Amino acid sequence: MSQIEPTCIGTEPSWVEEVLHFWFQELEATLWFATSDELDSKIRARFLVLHERIVNGAVPDNSRPRPLLAAVIVLDQFSRNMFRGTPRAFAADAKGNIYVADEMEFDRYDNVATEYFIARNSQGNVLGVSRSYPTTIPYMLSDVFPFLASAQLPSSHKIHEASRLVLDRSLLTKEARRPVVNELIVAYMERGMQRNID
Repeated sequence: MSQIEPTCIGTEPSWVEEVLHFWFQELEATLWFATSDELDSKIRARFLVLHERIVNGAVPDNSRPRPLLAAVIVLDQFSRNMFRGTPRAFAADAKGNIYVADEMEFDRYDNVATEYFIARNSQGNVLGVSRSYPTTIPYMLSDVFPFLASAQLPSSHKIHEASRLVLDRSLLTKEARRPVVNELIVAYMERGMQRNID
């Protein structure tokens, strides 16, 4: 059974490694978003106590990338598995909406299903970032902004959602921003063609 006590290697709670090892080492990627009663039961038996403790605020507040990622997996994905088909599957979503670590912001759509596009200059500095997210699982438009759509929202392996277009204005003049945006859009199109995504 999972523990959230501050037994750790260095300053990291032991539950962080347990969650990350389970998700990335023990579990095949094909099962990450699959429907499986057996997997749901396994996650419930192993992580229910941890989930309840995180929901009740027992997460370290010295947010770093690994604990943040582990907490997002517990609150976002494990909730879906443990409480599939019930309102409780989404009850912890507000707890996992936005995290900040090392001045980087993460939300529930920054997870193992996300693909990032990064524009860099010749010195390797990041100029802009955007992300692509599958529509076969709940995505930002379907979760947060469904009222913006006049028709049924897509759910297809051939359609991904583009979001979080961010530019570093400290490195880019106003005139230099448009070419970076164009590069990121071209990256979306090229990647879509590679993966047969519309």
